[in-house]
Amino acid sequence: MPRAGELSDFERVIIVGLHLGEKHTHQEIAAIVKRSKGAIQGVIERYMDEGRITTIQRSGRPTKLSKRDEQLLERRSNH
Repeated sequence: MPRAGELSDFERVIIVGLHLGEKHTHQEIAAIVKRSKGAIQGVIERYMDEGRITTIQRSGRPTKLSKRDEQLLERRSNH
């Protein structure tokens, strides 16, 4: 099964709100937001341990192309 991608900040707030405010289980929240139970559990655990909802910036290789280069490349590839 393919990965669903990164959870948005909005989804994370909804998940924590459903857990703390309305006392839903992880499985119920997973069904509501249509994400895996493991993803729900990770968001809630991170919130309880670290007190944050948003993700921290990850390290990685910097991009070679600037935004302007990407736009130019896209424009030229469409012709």
